[in-house]
Amino acid sequence: MASALITGLISLRLYSAYFDVDRYGLMLVALQILAYLPMLDGGFRTVLNRHVLASATEQDKAKLVHFGQVFYSYAVLLALAVSVVAMAAYAVTPNARNSGEPPGLFMAMGVAAALSFFNAAQAGLLVGLRAQGQAFLLNATGIWVNLGALWAGLKWGAGLWAFVFSMLAVFVVTWPIAISLIKRRLPGVTWFCFRIDGEIMSTFRRLRSEAWACCRGQVVTLLLYSVDLVIVGTLGTPAEAAVYGTLARMFAIMRSFLQSSGEASWPIIAEKGLDPAGFGTPLMRVNAWAYGAVLGAAAATLLAFCRWYMGPSWTATPTLLALFVGRYLVTGLAVPASYCLFGLGRMELITRCLQRELAIGLALGLGLWFFLGMNGIAAGFAVATVAGTFLPLFLAYAEATGNPAGGFIFGVWWRALVGFALSFLTAAGAARSFAANWQIMAAGALGVAAGLGAPLLLACLGRADDSGPRHWSRGLSRALRRM
Repeated sequence: MASALITGLISLRLYSAYFDVDRYGLMLVALQILAYLPMLDGGFRTVLNRHVLASATEQDKAKLVHFGQVFYSYAVLLALAVSVVAMAAYAVTPNARNSGEPPGLFMAMGVAAALSFFNAAQAGLLVGLRAQGQAFLLNATGIWVNLGALWAGLKWGAGLWAFVFSMLAVFVVTWPIAISLIKRRLPGVTWFCFRIDGEIMSTFRRLRSEAWACCRGQVVTLLLYSVDLVIVGTLGTPAEAAVYGTLARMFAIMRSFLQSSGEASWPIIAEKGLDPAGFGTPLMRVNAWAYGAVLGAAAATLLAFCRWYMGPSWTATPTLLALFVGRYLVTGLAVPASYCLFGLGRMELITRCLQRELAIGLALGLGLWFFLGMNGIAAGFAVATVAGTFLPLFLAYAEATGNPAGGFIFGVWWRALVGFALSFLTAAGAARSFAANWQIMAAGALGVAAGLGAPLLLACLGRADDSGPRHWSRGLSRALRRM
């Protein structure tokens, strides 16, 4: 996740250095369309990993792994066909046609994206084989390879073709590594198998309902955080798509980094179950402090950072920023609840909440677009979080674990708001005091430190002994916790 954060910021700098907003907006929409390819997975990789983790015997594990290899042998062919057709269709849209770029560029991107889909699906088996750490390191390797190939392609004058080269470079480098890591645990594993027998069909029937529920959740989640950009890119100009997409990318980088604890926790929950008091609730509280601290600093410094780092033409308005901050604060606080439910196999609960949020976001966003443009799209999806995430996911978590919802919801929100306020005020004050533009990063870092310093102080006060010179600390800690 640290690699994703660092390389994400570096890649944004590359985009502003080598492209204008129109060309980047054109490519951004194409990349977002290709990001929908994982939908073809049908939810099977996640469900397979959950069942492999919970397998009682090696024989059952081997059957599940073999089914996955057969499934993805066909899935990569489907992904190849769908991606090429989708990019051919995008190449004839007005924005793409008027750009002067050849249709072959977009179709080559489709081929590279299909290979990336296959690579990610195969490497994902490492999670089911209890090699989650290796899976994360492999992802980090791919992230850095992608950045290096992108930089090399842009430096050598490849233009938009650099995106194709970077995707192919990740496949060429990381797929052999994934094969080697998996073979160490499963020496007899096959990579391509098109033979469908009775056992394959039996496994398919056993998993399909759970996979369908998981797939719906994955599709809705992907659409929820990307369809607003597609709408802006389709109804607006490439420049508007670039501005909206740059802001969305920055928040996506922050979100991917902050939800790393959830990414790591759900396989543990799938294998060992959930202890709400010892694991789930503390995770939510830590997550609340982290989101409050990071988003408070972002609200105070992100626009100034974007103007300095990428240029004024890439920078959003304060209104758009405020809408993004509100939306990502609401959704971010529910991340641990979502992953805990995910690990427990309660995909249907998650999906129902997110479906409602997506439907309301689309209806409001499209309606408000004609009056407010980009701000209308962002406002529609921000308001939709109230119906989909603000309370429903917490209530679903409480129902699944048998805990009262009111106490921990209140605990999560006061921590997030206190962290947000401390971070925002510190970062805003520091930003006004610093003269150089690059120092805006230091202002943001100070804001995050202030927001995260509060829970560390509370933790230290809570551990202090009641006797001696620090006897006052425990009373102060209890008072603060009752805020």
